[in-house]
Amino acid sequence: MVKFGFRLKRRGAAALDQWFSESLPDGGLWQRRFTTEDAEGTESCCLSLWALSKNPVISADLLDSCHSFIRAIRDKISTKRSRIVTNDANCTNVRTRAHHHKIRVFSLEFSIVPYIMLLLAIAIATGCTYAAAEGTVPGDLDGDRIVSETELCSAILTYLDGSSEHLLPAELRAASRIHAYYPRTIICADGRDVTAYKPIERIIALSDPQADAIRVLGAEDRVTGVSSGIAAETMLLPVMCTKPVVGTSAKPDPEAILALKPDIVITYRTWNIGLEEKIEPDVRVVRLDFTDPDNLTDDMRKLGYLLEEEARAVEFIEWHNGYMRVIKNRTELIPNTDKPRVYLELYPNIWRYKTFSKDSTGDRQCTLAGGINIARDLFEGSPTLDPEWVLEQNPDVIIQVVTSKLPSGYDCDDPAGMKRIRGDLTSRPELADVSAVENERVYVVASDIRCGVQQVVSLSYFAKWFHPDIFEDMDPQMIQQEYLERFQRIDFNVSEHGVFVYPEMKR
Repeated sequence: MVKFGFRLKRRGAAALDQWFSESLPDGGLWQRRFTTEDAEGTESCCLSLWALSKNPVISADLLDSCHSFIRAIRDKISTKRSRIVTNDANCTNVRTRAHHHKIRVFSLEFSIVPYIMLLLAIAIATGCTYAAAEGTVPGDLDGDRIVSETELCSAILTYLDGSSEHLLPAELRAASRIHAYYPRTIICADGRDVTAYKPIERIIALSDPQADAIRVLGAEDRVTGVSSGIAAETMLLPVMCTKPVVGTSAKPDPEAILALKPDIVITYRTWNIGLEEKIEPDVRVVRLDFTDPDNLTDDMRKLGYLLEEEARAVEFIEWHNGYMRVIKNRTELIPNTDKPRVYLELYPNIWRYKTFSKDSTGDRQCTLAGGINIARDLFEGSPTLDPEWVLEQNPDVIIQVVTSKLPSGYDCDDPAGMKRIRGDLTSRPELADVSAVENERVYVVASDIRCGVQQVVSLSYFAKWFHPDIFEDMDPQMIQQEYLERFQRIDFNVSEHGVFVYPEMKR
């Protein structure tokens, strides 16, 4: 809150009030109040500026307006004496006494109020930049990378006093924003704490799921570098695919990363082990997977918080959870005796008989969709199965997960690759008598939709393949189209372009 107090004769009140109206910013943030104080007609004029607690980030112009206002007051009256008194960290007073045309400015008070956060309406426009030295936190005087109330008060008063050593206006706005919202700490998927002491403006993304999440949060313009895999995603990631390449997802180049001077690098929990030792503390490594259905919403919430995009994160989470509840609520009522036994084959265009085992993302997705993974009780990881063992298990459904290199996904319109992969499996002599092959319940799904933030699309396909009667009303294509339009904001018609499943499901 900012208060200006004046004492003046009644005859000057109207003129001063008009000057205030013309000089102060619009928006209803200024409140003027005149009260008669003595028999001679001397009045008190109190102006207050409030930062609303529900919207602490006000217009960035208010700082400049307030500064101009104070200078105008000093020009309008002859200042006799000026002094600054600091009482404590919560209240700092500036008192100016002067006489001119019977107007006396007797107080200017700044008060930092919890939950209002911003002093002097030093509020900061979203996405504001500042000219502080690289790697430093503007307004931080003691080197702890935190802008305290005392430090912010000092910066404000130094600026208003006209000192030659004051922060630039943009730096002061940044300092106010940092004081109000930082530091921000999250716990990564590997259990490490990562703290941001100022807004994250430069990001390097190393894998598709992290890139998709950044785009969902509307932060793709902050990405300054990507992996070679992301650079190839011209359709789904049209902005990021143009950024400089820093190596592959599995083997990024630390020197290339440092050369781009990012604030953070986002990668998987178990990939690029040791990257921290090569680029920290200059660049923080954020490990969030966005692949596990049990942790997807937590990962999105954490990244949204770190990037100051909480509202977008919540919007996505509510959308995602809405469809997940429909699937869970129905599959939880299905007895195990009515659930199909499923063989999940991982990347048959690269390996044969490699599958998802216990506690894998594929296993959890299969369970959520109402299936029973035949490899569930095997050791953890992605084991390679004996074909004879698969025959003995006699799965009711087989799902093959293929990579975009097949080709498949958003950058492909020809289903020939998926058709060939499916035909290869159904023609394997050792699987000829398996129930899934005999009953033509063999399906191929693209990795583009199988994992990552759009995995609810593949889960809806799984659910329909496993229980077509129970999920007759579910439309995976509609869910995917909604995701693309609402969260990826790209013009892509999934009914006309892309290859995501085979055989294609009739709507």
